[in-house]
Amino acid sequence: MVNASRTLLLTLTVFVITLLQLKGPLDAGQFEILFWGGGHLMQFVYLLLMQYAWFKLMRLDEKTNSSLLDNLVLLPPLAGVLISVLYAPASDEYRQAFTLLMQYGSPLVLIPSVVRLSHKSVLRKMTLPVSLSLALMAVGIVLGIMISGNNVMVTAHYHATNAAISITFMALAYHLYSKFGLGEPSQRWQHLQLKLYGIGMLLYIGGMGWSGWLNIPRKSPVTITELPETIAMGIMGIGGLIAVVATLTFFLVNIVAPTRSQKKSPQPIEQHFNEAA
Repeated sequence: MVNASRTLLLTLTVFVITLLQLKGPLDAGQFEILFWGGGHLMQFVYLLLMQYAWFKLMRLDEKTNSSLLDNLVLLPPLAGVLISVLYAPASDEYRQAFTLLMQYGSPLVLIPSVVRLSHKSVLRKMTLPVSLSLALMAVGIVLGIMISGNNVMVTAHYHATNAAISITFMALAYHLYSKFGLGEPSQRWQHLQLKLYGIGMLLYIGGMGWSGWLNIPRKSPVTITELPETIAMGIMGIGGLIAVVATLTFFLVNIVAPTRSQKKSPQPIEQHFNEAA
C-alpha cells in the first residue's frame, strides 16, 4: 500500500510535468498526449493495489516495504518521471519510451510478490481468484512483450492485465462483505462467477492475441476473409460473451447479497480501513 501511494504521487507528478509542457488550449489530441505517460504509470498503481489484494485474499500480512527487492517496484514509475523530463510529450521518443516501460516495467513491479508466492507455505494458501489473476497477468505480460506494431496485440495485452486486476477486485468485494456485516454471497456463486469471468477473458484475450499475431490492425475497419482470422475472432466473441455474462452475474450477486440476513455485527468501516493501512 505504501509503494502504491508513492507510485500514485509519481504519476501525478508526470501529469503536472506534461501539462506544463503543453502549449495553447487543450484539444482532443493534446488530451491524449496529456494522459499518455501518466496513464501508463497509473497502471503500476493498479498493479500494486492488486498485489496488496492478493495477500488480503490469501489472509497473509503485507510485508513492510523496506528491502531492496520490495523497493524495485518504484523503478518503473521513477523512470516514467525521468522520461517526462527528457522528452517532449508529443515526440515519438516519448511514446516509444513509455511503451517500452509498459512492456518491461510490469514484470519488474510483480517480482517481489512472485518471489513471495513461490514459497511452499504461501502456495498452499493460493485461492481461485489469485490463481486466475496470475494466469491473466502472465498472459498479459507475454502479449505486451510480443507487441511489434499497431495491431490488436496491443488491445489483447491491456485487456489481459486489466482483467487480472478486475477479477482480483471482484474477489476483494466478496471478501469485504463479512467485514462490513453484510450478507455474503454463497461460495458456490462466488466461484462460479469468478471462473466464468476468468475463462471468458482468457478465451477473449487468446482470440484477440491470435488476431494480433495475424496482424489485424486495431482502431481500423477490416474485412475478415481468411479462415484463421475468422476462427480467432470467433474465439474472441465467445470469450467476450462469457465474460459479459460473468460481469452481469457479479452485479446481480452484489445486488442480492446485501439483502440477506446479517449474521454478524458489522465492523466499523474506519476500523477496517485502519487495519488495511
